[in-house]
Amino acid sequence: MNPRTTFTSQRTHTCFRGPECSWVGAGHAMAFEQDLEATADRDGWQDTVVKDVSAGGWISLTTLDGRPLVQAWTHTDVGEVISPGDPVSVHGDLHVLAAGEHRFNVLLAGILA
Repeated sequence: MNPRTTFTSQRTHTCFRGPECSWVGAGHAMAFEQDLEATADRDGWQDTVVKDVSAGGWISLTTLDGRPLVQAWTHTDVGEVISPGDPVSVHGDLHVLAAGEHRFNVLLAGILA
């Protein structure tokens, strides 16, 4: 057995620039540690519904009962992964949006209730 282990992730960790984008600021590439911390912190997540996804990377989120909640922005093109009406979760402290197995580093504009 080979002593070297390779980690393979099913999650989306880069912006549209691909691997060359090394900026891990809000809305850009997902830092490995950020993903691990968000996954481990089960209490920091809030369930939301996607109201709208713009071509410029903005995602409008509402509460489960339809009240406006927050805007999220990401460099990543999420149009093929997230659509209006989709359930997603947001970790406000760590700036992570989760859609199924996909995780996106997001800039949040607004306050999570």
